[in-house]
Amino acid sequence: MNEFFQMDRLIDELKKEITLYQELFGEKSSVEQLNKSFGEAFSILQRSMFFEIVCRISAMFDPAKTGKDKNLTLDQLISVSGDKFTKDLNLSAESLKYNFSQTGIKAARNKVYAHYDLKIYTGKKKLAPNISYEILWKLLEDLSALVRSLGDVTGKMPYSQVRHRNIKLPKMRNGAALVSRISNT
Repeated sequence: MNEFFQMDRLIDELKKEITLYQELFGEKSSVEQLNKSFGEAFSILQRSMFFEIVCRISAMFDPAKTGKDKNLTLDQLISVSGDKFTKDLNLSAESLKYNFSQTGIKAARNKVYAHYDLKIYTGKKKLAPNISYEILWKLLEDLSALVRSLGDVTGKMPYSQVRHRNIKLPKMRNGAALVSRISNT
């Protein structure tokens, strides 16, 4: 499986995680139910899921290489595209990178998770990331469209090739079902 398919698959996995996160922690009523039942456990789960989402999205916007090793990133896909990378694709990529930079995701990853920034942990500095379900979803939708376009122009992932992935958990086994089951016990 080539890097275009892999990136597309990772994006879909992240959409599933973000959807589950939203189902569990996106509504005050859900959080109240989770806190009543297993508050401490769900608090750890919430932080872990947030960490995973922030780090994985951020990694997709990392450089094409780290040292000698190639990364599975947007910049790597652009470099693989070579002369097929058109002006229009460049405009889309730059717009997407700008939108990503406006979220504060990279700063959140670097300041809190990657480096354990002392000022953040001692409360002397606050991060103000612009991270919401809608913003993350739009970012991933736009990234997916760009990856599909790059894959198509390079011939490595043609639009004509049908792909089907579930980006939501089954209705009776999703976050909403879990909250419902917990609230009924």
